[in-house]
Amino acid sequence: MSFTRTKHITHFVVLIALAAALFTGCKAFKPIQLPELKSMPESFGTPTDTTTIGIESPKDFFQDPLLVALINEAHKNNPDVLIAVERINMAHAFLKMKRGDQIPTLDLASSGSIQKYGDYTMEGVGNFDTNLSPNINDKQRIAQPYVPNLLLGINTSWEIDIWGKFRNRKRAAKQRLMATEYGKRALGTSITSMVASLYYELLALDAELLIIRKNIELQEQALQVVLARKEAGREDQLAVERFKAQLLYTRGLEPAIKQDILLVENQLNTLLGRYPQPVIRTTDFSRYDVPVNPKVGIPSQLLLNRPDIIQAEKELAASGLEVKSARAEFLPALRINLNLGLNSFSATSLFDIPASLAFGFIGGLTGPLLNRAQIQGNFNRTAAENKISFYEYQKTLLTGYTEVYTHLNQAQMLAERDSLKREEVVVMQNAVEISENLMKTGYANYLDVITAQKSVLDAELESAVIRKNRFLNIINLYKATGGGWQ
Repeated sequence: MSFTRTKHITHFVVLIALAAALFTGCKAFKPIQLPELKSMPESFGTPTDTTTIGIESPKDFFQDPLLVALINEAHKNNPDVLIAVERINMAHAFLKMKRGDQIPTLDLASSGSIQKYGDYTMEGVGNFDTNLSPNINDKQRIAQPYVPNLLLGINTSWEIDIWGKFRNRKRAAKQRLMATEYGKRALGTSITSMVASLYYELLALDAELLIIRKNIELQEQALQVVLARKEAGREDQLAVERFKAQLLYTRGLEPAIKQDILLVENQLNTLLGRYPQPVIRTTDFSRYDVPVNPKVGIPSQLLLNRPDIIQAEKELAASGLEVKSARAEFLPALRINLNLGLNSFSATSLFDIPASLAFGFIGGLTGPLLNRAQIQGNFNRTAAENKISFYEYQKTLLTGYTEVYTHLNQAQMLAERDSLKREEVVVMQNAVEISENLMKTGYANYLDVITAQKSVLDAELESAVIRKNRFLNIINLYKATGGGWQ
């Protein structure tokens, strides 16, 4: 077979291999079809208004300096927030790594070795024969029998980003970084919501404790009246025991409330990243009003205000770019390698430039053939992650809208319940006063007084719980509209 014919066959094989690589790559270069995104309704069932509480800062929304100070402390010292900051730092570092993929690698090479060749080898005979040649000078003579090899230089390698593989990885890393930053903001909304919720839990428990103490005082006064009536022969011991039992029941509520206060304080201290200690708070639970018709804007504003929605959007964008990068793995890659340095078998001649200068250049186009299964598996994985990111984004949109819609409707219903319960408390307080006066004049028995006292205690405690739930609901609505991050 002639040399020319062999050369043609070699070229043909190379062309077939490249064509196969291009064919398999182009075959895999089909875009991933994601399902259609379900659009959100145009409103929350209320009159359209672009004003929303979601853009208010915690300071403007809560208007309680003690609560705002606790929120600021939590955003500064909460362990989860500190962890989120380090995750952002990790994302920054990963982005720098991906940026480095697009530039050539440059390594400093330095090596030294000694080789002893056999006397009956090509290298041994060749070196011996070379030393006898009149065509070389003294610097070119090879040491015998040990041959040194000294190298000092640089190696560089570069894969040219023809198909955008590295460029898309860098863009995906940038999207991941932004997702991490918005993840910290989403955590901030949760931290604000949890701190505020626990704060109003404490205020409600304080209010319940005052209600219990007030009723204890009233029941003690009623017991004294019954004791006096018993001394006068107008009541029996049974009435006294019933009033004592009622008083003991009410007194038993006080340590239970104190226990709840301690538990909530400890939960709040944990959020603030500090050990258990008393929480400084306002003493007037009724000082701040709860808005009956809070402004929530329109659903499309959630796409801009809620950090968890933006985070899911960035994750979706990143996964889409990673699919493009994985798809580019099927296509041929153009790699360039260059080495340049000083090479000599003698230390005295290593820096004899340009005689000791050595370099090499390799450029090649390679495409996957046998490792296609591995690349296909990676592509399938990234495609599945892309679809998962899509469904996560759809889920976040659905959750965001539902949360606002639910808490907005609850705000109105809780306001109505609060108003009715307050009226009930006033009526029951009047009933207690009337029943006590009637018992003193003999027109009502002790059971009427006990029943009225028990009813007013229950009504006042329930009124405090409803008011607390109104605060918790408006806090959740504030979070649902994207408010609370710093």
